[in-house]
Amino acid sequence: MKRNRRVRAAKSGGSVSHEREVYGGTRKLTFSAVCAAGAVVLLVIGGVSPTGQPGFAAAASLFVCAAAIECGYGFALLVWLASSALAFAVHGVMPQVLLFAGFFGYYPAVKLAAESKLRGAAVWLAKLACAVPGVALLLYLIGLSHPERTGNRVTATLIAAGLLAAFVIFDLGYGKLIMFYRARISRAFRRRK
Repeated sequence: MKRNRRVRAAKSGGSVSHEREVYGGTRKLTFSAVCAAGAVVLLVIGGVSPTGQPGFAAAASLFVCAAAIECGYGFALLVWLASSALAFAVHGVMPQVLLFAGFFGYYPAVKLAAESKLRGAAVWLAKLACAVPGVALLLYLIGLSHPERTGNRVTATLIAAGLLAAFVIFDLGYGKLIMFYRARISRAFRRRK
């Protein structure tokens, strides 16, 4: 197999490393496209489902996480942008699409980057800075984004605190899913290459 690559590379005037680079880029782009399609499918199913819309948005973000682990953060953000745009085009402005585009879609890349590059409390500060827009979006979707208009300032504050607590639990569970993916699924992908 290696000899055939060298012969093809010699005939085409290229090198084996250039061929690996081209195939590696193609593999990453293909994997990212499949991840984007999977995310869009989950978002559309979430739009048809009568309940569980935030759950479908969170599940769709697992595809972005897989792209971040296998291909890098740039491809993960590309998956987020492509799947958000396609979901808006296919399904319109729906709560699960807004949640995915506004928080769940880009959060896996932010989480993985923060955990690999930062240490200590800075990791949680970066994650919480990412979570605040998501909490604000959820408050908007449930109609409590302007508590001074509705008179529910205490209710909105309690719900926001509850959502931040739910975010911490979500983050810990998401970390366990990432460890499972790296240990079982990603290792199987890398053995095939």
